[in-house]
Amino acid sequence: MKRFLIVGPNGGASFGQGGGSYVAVKMTEVLSSLPGSNVGLVSLWGTDIGTLAQSFGVSLPYSRVNSLFLLNSEARREPAIGMLGTPYIATILTSVLRVIQRAVERFKPDLIIFNDDSPNLGGKFQDTEMKSLLYAHFPYACRMKYAAQRSETSSRLKRASELAVMPLMKRFFETEQISVDWLAANSTVTSRYMHGTFHRSDITTIFPPVDPFPLKGDSKSNFVVSLGAIQPNKRHQQVVEAMKRVRPSCKCFIIGHLRDIACFRNLVRYVKQNGLQDRVRIIPDAPKRMLLQILEKTKVIVHPSQFEPFGISVVEGMSAGAVPVVYAGENSGPWIDVVSRGKFGRGYTKTEDLTNEIEDLLTDESSWRREAERARARSNSFSTQAFSRSFLGLIGQTEKGAA
Repeated sequence: MKRFLIVGPNGGASFGQGGGSYVAVKMTEVLSSLPGSNVGLVSLWGTDIGTLAQSFGVSLPYSRVNSLFLLNSEARREPAIGMLGTPYIATILTSVLRVIQRAVERFKPDLIIFNDDSPNLGGKFQDTEMKSLLYAHFPYACRMKYAAQRSETSSRLKRASELAVMPLMKRFFETEQISVDWLAANSTVTSRYMHGTFHRSDITTIFPPVDPFPLKGDSKSNFVVSLGAIQPNKRHQQVVEAMKRVRPSCKCFIIGHLRDIACFRNLVRYVKQNGLQDRVRIIPDAPKRMLLQILEKTKVIVHPSQFEPFGISVVEGMSAGAVPVVYAGENSGPWIDVVSRGKFGRGYTKTEDLTNEIEDLLTDESSWRREAERARARSNSFSTQAFSRSFLGLIGQTEKGAA
């Protein structure tokens, strides 16, 4: 195989700045390095190849990478959808399938790669020699089937809009039987849910790539960080509750993309009501430079979400030399895959346990240093090199299957 077409995340909505786009661009980097290869990128919205490469810190040869976006922009972020919208409605639902079809006809790929979800193409390419692969972070089909894992907002208005668009989503995505030739999941958790949704056993787990942290020294402060989007299901408030009882002097930072304004306001209110303004700082949409500066000084990285398919932020913290303390549950990718059920970090289930784990790490320097070294070494298992080996190995299998 020499010609690869990569469809943008969210069924082909956009090549924006999210984690899904990052992995898709990393795939592009890997595939474009193969001798004689040619890679096409397709979505409704995207930016030029140079901007993509600069945004994600990758090397993309212009001669081997083609953009097939419906809408091109020099901006690094996709256009805002608005309160009542989702990335799937209106123009997206009516246009994305047509855009993908035209890209296939124009580019004539040997392999088409979908990210996160497989659009319902109605068997339009079954008579061609083209093969297909899905790499899923957590498919929307799984979210629809297991509704308990779908709550990401406290806004009633937004929930109502999501319910309204659900019938269209069922028509847009392959939500029960999936027609792609090969399936890959980003974690054990995602793989398990995909098995239950698509009823297929041929699912390969390939952990997403995480860039190594540019650590300049080993000088640390008593910093505790909860890193993740500011929305209810990330459960940042539990970290704040735990910080009320932590006895050592320390500073807690809650950092993430602001997705739910009501959640953010509740967090700020809770901090003020409990007199924690000097101990807890909430930073929505922190600049990259600020995030790196904080992580460089951080001793403990906390991940309180009870449902998390993988947890890239945990690996980022570990790479920076922080010890992970994560929710210990069967739907917690950080617990199962990243810290390997306590081998490379600590787990907890109750708020008081979280308090105790943070206290222990901040007061026992020798234990913290030993565990930090172990965590940093573990983070190398999720490097770009490890991802490339696994991904190219899967591509090699698809080539054998196509032969």
